[in-house]
Amino acid sequence: MNKNIPDTSHEAYKMATPEMLSEHHSKIILALQVLGRATSEEIAAYLNWEDRNRAARRMSELEANSIVFKPGEKRKTKYGRNAYVYQLINKEKKYSVLELF
Repeated sequence: MNKNIPDTSHEAYKMATPEMLSEHHSKIILALQVLGRATSEEIAAYLNWEDRNRAARRMSELEANSIVFKPGEKRKTKYGRNAYVYQLINKEKKYSVLELF
C-alpha cells in the first residue's frame, strides 16, 4: 500500500463500486470527446461535479488502461498551480464497461 496516500483515501476507494467507477470513467471520456484536451479540473467543471477532485482521482486509472494520455501540455488551475492536460488516445472509439474497469 502506498504510504503517501492517506488511509481515508484507501477506505473511500475500497467502498467504491465498479458501477460507480465505470460511470465516472464514462462521463470523463464523454467530456474529453467534447473538450478534446482538458485538465481534470476542466473536466469536472464541464460535468458540473462539485467535487473537483473526482475527475483527478480517475485519470491515472484511465491512463493505466491506455484510454487517455498526457500530451505534454500543462495549464494553470484556478489556484494558479500547474495541472496536466489529458487527451483521449482514440477519440473515435466507443468504450465498453469492461474496458473501463
